[in-house]
Amino acid sequence: MNVEPTPGQRLAVLFLKNYFMKKSLLFVLLCVMLNACKDDPCSKPLPAGDTFVFSKYYCECIGSCITGYKLAGQGLFQGAGTWCDPATLTFSDTPLSDDKASLAQTLRYEIPAQMLDSDEDIYGCPDCGDWGGYYIELTSGGTTKSWRLDTKKDDLPVDIKAYVEMLEQTLADLQ
Repeated sequence: MNVEPTPGQRLAVLFLKNYFMKKSLLFVLLCVMLNACKDDPCSKPLPAGDTFVFSKYYCECIGSCITGYKLAGQGLFQGAGTWCDPATLTFSDTPLSDDKASLAQTLRYEIPAQMLDSDEDIYGCPDCGDWGGYYIELTSGGTTKSWRLDTKKDDLPVDIKAYVEMLEQTLADLQ
């Protein structure tokens, strides 16, 4: 004897299946999201001795010709200099907020592989027409690499152009 379920029973079964599928999906998504955040390098401080410096500079100027930031294990520090040479940057002793340090941390971990893997250290023609340039310096594990990037993005490789746009936004957000 085969008993056919009533329409109300069918509706109840469909409701329960739908309910448990949604709950299971939410649980799986939550687990994935928690696992993804677990090993996020952007949320960890830099190892001791590692630094990340990024700045915008102008060589044809008088006064404060370079402004930049230095990310170190103790936090993010704002700096300024009187000439376009990054060596003239003098950094504050007081770290900026953790929110601002997080912006710099993200920028540090987004340096394109093309820059990291290449011996090339100049992209475009930084400050050639008095339009300024960007300076990036990464010290990691005792090795320092630095780059000068053009503020005119038209002729930059795609990945570096995207990085310069991120750098511009980060500098604007840090003001």
